[in-house]
Amino acid sequence: MGLKGKTAHFSVDDTIWLFYGLRDWDYGSVYEQPVLGLFQRLHARYGITVSFYCFMTQDWMCLKDVPDKYRQELEANRDWCRFGFHALNENMNYAQTGPAQAAADYVAVMDELRRIAGGALDELPRLHSYAGSQMSLRAMAQHGLRGVLCPEEGWKDEYGLTGEHRRILNDKGVYRDAASGLTYLQTDIRLEETASVAEKISQLRDRRHLEIFTHEWALERDHVQEKLMLCGELLHQLGYRGAFWGEE
Repeated sequence: MGLKGKTAHFSVDDTIWLFYGLRDWDYGSVYEQPVLGLFQRLHARYGITVSFYCFMTQDWMCLKDVPDKYRQELEANRDWCRFGFHALNENMNYAQTGPAQAAADYVAVMDELRRIAGGALDELPRLHSYAGSQMSLRAMAQHGLRGVLCPEEGWKDEYGLTGEHRRILNDKGVYRDAASGLTYLQTDIRLEETASVAEKISQLRDRRHLEIFTHEWALERDHVQEKLMLCGELLHQLGYRGAFWGEE
């Protein structure tokens, strides 16, 4: 996706609905599923990487009901497409639950994603509502969590970080906690709330790494798909290449 050294990563929160197709339809390729197909086209054209941060359950959908028939294909594409933890469901708040519950939910979701997608896993996810106590994050880290994606600049109180840690995060885009070994990585662009993608990327064009995200439910509104395409084109022009943090 361009010159070495400048990287970008896309992610999709609240992911659960795409698994409906994997459960109920007999696709010849997993990328016949519309959401996965959209990002495959973005990858083919612009070289993007993407992570889907997933719920275990939503209404009548559960990851446990999804077959593993696409695991080999998903694993073969792990260099650009991965799946990670978001929460057990949309009602969970890991700033309020105990660490044992947080760890159990993380293990349960990741076990199902591993069954479905093999090694195409992302262990540096964005937790639902940016909620997670330090104790809960450390409990998840004992089961593979490497870090978390943090809000765009201006948010406060995410993940129990101190004011000084948030200052470092806002200044450098990343904060690594020496005690826990966890990485806190700032999110740069939320597509459904960005009026002008071109203006936003122009403001951030000197950042070494960019994190861009949306939600699965937003892909059919607010011109998000057009914004995704524009992001891919602009980042390509600016010399960014797709990468997962830590694998640049």
